Amino acid sequence: MEYKDELHLAVSLRSFRAERVSELVKKVLDLEAASAKETLKAIGANYPIVLTRDLQKAKRWLRERAQGTERYGIVVSSQAERLKPYDMRLSHASTA
Repeated sequence: MEYKDELHLAVSLRSFRAERVSELVKKVLDLEAASAKETLKAIGANYPIVLTRDLQKAKRWLRERAQGTERYGIVVSSQAERLKPYDMRLSHASTA
């Protein structure tokens, strides 16, 4: 058997395609606005990225763009105490 490092899929295909998205999320969470804007430009139109502080707007945006039986959801932090009034399940990821 021959082993070739360059053929190893150490990262899933989905993660590979979303590598810059993960970078963007980290920069937004770290409040690195200028750097986040540059990363968003680099991502281009590959992913529809919208930021809002309005949970209802976010849910509406997701519902309007779901096609057929496509699944969608919202991931929240277990530390997101301010989301409890919105009936978000904070002990684990919750779908919208």
